[in-house]
Amino acid sequence: MRVLEGYAGGDRVVDEQLAQLYNRCRRDEPWSQRAMTPDDVAGLFQSQWFEPGMLALLELGGRVVGYSWTWRSRGGVEASLCVDPELPRWLRLTGAEALLSWARRRGAEMGGGRLFIWAGYRYGYTHRLLVQVLTGFVEVHGSTLMRFSGRVRRAEPPPGYEIAMVEDPAEEEVLRGIVDVYNAAFSRYEWHFPRGYEDARREFRRRRPVFFTALRGGEVVGYAELTRFRAVDGGVSVEVAVLAVKPEHQGRGLGKALLYRAVTYALEAMGVRERLFLVSVPGLEGFYASMGFSPWRGSVGIKIPVGALPSTSYPWT
Repeated sequence: MRVLEGYAGGDRVVDEQLAQLYNRCRRDEPWSQRAMTPDDVAGLFQSQWFEPGMLALLELGGRVVGYSWTWRSRGGVEASLCVDPELPRWLRLTGAEALLSWARRRGAEMGGGRLFIWAGYRYGYTHRLLVQVLTGFVEVHGSTLMRFSGRVRRAEPPPGYEIAMVEDPAEEEVLRGIVDVYNAAFSRYEWHFPRGYEDARREFRRRRPVFFTALRGGEVVGYAELTRFRAVDGGVSVEVAVLAVKPEHQGRGLGKALLYRAVTYALEAMGVRERLFLVSVPGLEGFYASMGFSPWRGSVGIKIPVGALPSTSYPWT
């Protein structure tokens, strides 16, 4: 077993193995997890946010059996990892320690005294794996998966605003407006990573979401993003992937009006009800509950001093 550094895409076999690993590590609530494809993986390396050195691969017998990402967000250094759940237990634990040891070195190089590790759903596969190999950490609530409960509350935009559906944000002005709203609405969260126009354009072309934009005087001041996808379990799901309103336009009922339009479209035009969901940031579960969504399962993050991560000696290449 060895840890490989510096992979930046370009090998179709490796990209296929990474896609398969991603899907296997997301078998908790698989109906809510988008199935990753090799093309999706290749797209990650073309993103503006990608930097050499932020990915490590775990190799065993010439095959990729795990990976870890580390990156810097507004709140500090963050990480995620995946170790093939089909490996024997002792190899899963050994692989996790190897990747966390790499994350320790990487975090120290990035100047982070603390690492935030995204651990997936509480008591899910990744969470259980991490708590078996870590000590001296603190768990925090990450987000809440919420399923549509069958009835949406009607809501109209406030006076002076209008809502328009956009199936293909081909106009640069519209897409830039959407990106501006995203960054303005979420910049206060520690996990926020600024979204760029070129990355958004590539992502939207690949995933083909439906947008509902809130306009005031022709300016995009809010939007809801509705995405239909093939899930890890093979079924088709629909996610309200983003609901965002610029801070200066919040508190007027605009978010409810956007969500009402998005959910109504999913029910009537997409024909999806049982597999309609969204993910709520902490503190907004009550808002979404008032619009017809019920809490289903929470995700968890692990905060840990970099020095408390495993320190093991594995071959690095």
